[in-house]
Amino acid sequence: MSNANQMPGSSFEQRVRTESSIATYSCAITAFTPGTNATLICSLTQPYLPGTPFKRLALANVRVSGQATATSNLDVQLYKSTVPPIGGTSAAQAVCQHDSGDPAPTGTVLLYSTNPTTFVGQKALRAVHLQLAAIGTQAAPIQEINWDFGDRSSRCPSAYASGESFSLVLAGGAVPAGTVLTISWEWTEE
Repeated sequence: MSNANQMPGSSFEQRVRTESSIATYSCAITAFTPGTNATLICSLTQPYLPGTPFKRLALANVRVSGQATATSNLDVQLYKSTVPPIGGTSAAQAVCQHDSGDPAPTGTVLLYSTNPTTFVGQKALRAVHLQLAAIGTQAAPIQEINWDFGDRSSRCPSAYASGESFSLVLAGGAVPAGTVLTISWEWTEE
């Protein structure tokens, strides 16, 4: 069947908006400067809440982009861990409810300014070589990692137990001078 407004040889895709009733949350971090030899930089963790049943924390999307003093590269990995990171210096980040009628989130986003001393029990979900554009130049567009787990029929990576987490990890080598990252997480809880 042909569409009169369709260009010859092009494909036609019809999009249908669907909206879930599952509680959805996001966290956006801008202008983050990782440490010189950073490893784990940010995590989404299922915390231990005594006396509270655990919710399924399903990772829907993770985005990372960045710039540095000069055009350079950075290896970025996404891990799922069954043991929470120990040590290091971290700060909890503000989480946004997509629907203000949903309950407060149980998932906690932590941003690390110094590396955890122990980070074990992890398995790699994704890895990519991210090109960082030079700050102040428009010569090349800023590359963005977009790991979207909620857009297909496979199951989203999920955390059920206390301390399970998803973590953004750098290779642990020297971070390029002047690196500034933008990170966003999106997940559901049920």
